[in-house]
Amino acid sequence: MVVLLGWNVELKAQTYAEWFRQKKTQRSYLLQQLVALRTYGSQLKKGYQRVSQGWQTVKGFTQGEFDVHRLYLNGLKLVSPMVAKDPRVAESLEAIISIRLQWAELEKLELNAQHRSYVEQVRANLMQACEQDLSALESLLANGKLEMTDEQRFRRLDRLHASLKDKAAFTRDFSAQVRLLVRGVQLSQKEINQMRRLHE
Repeated sequence: MVVLLGWNVELKAQTYAEWFRQKKTQRSYLLQQLVALRTYGSQLKKGYQRVSQGWQTVKGFTQGEFDVHRLYLNGLKLVSPMVAKDPRVAESLEAIISIRLQWAELEKLELNAQHRSYVEQVRANLMQACEQDLSALESLLANGKLEMTDEQRFRRLDRLHASLKDKAAFTRDFSAQVRLLVRGVQLSQKEINQMRRLHE
């Protein structure tokens, strides 16, 4: 006992009500725990709802941002009527038609084998370059093929238009030179024939 008196220990024991009314006390504790659990559950539910609403808000922002970007990028694939109706489109197509018609006329001329081979080589190279420009023009004017702003489309159209106009001008000049060559050959042949008749 002497040892026990030296210790200053606080001991707890059940109260009189707890000892004799254990079932009621147990029910009271259980009710307190149920109330605490319900309070905790309602707080947990409110917290979950707030987090869920926050995620929905963030998702809405990101989805809205994604939709804006998607609309912008899809818009880049569409050709605006201003680009499609630009006069340079029709002029470019007219240049290609003009080039083809001039080459068709050149094919009708009577050329020797050496001249015909050279003219055919020039025609093949020029027509290949024209087909590349035409293909680029078709891609430029087709929806969904290229992602470009109207400004970028206008710049590319300007380059294609200038390229086709240059090719048309070259074809005109080349055609004129070939015609002069044919006339020169014909005149030379005529003169040679006249000289032969005179010397016969």
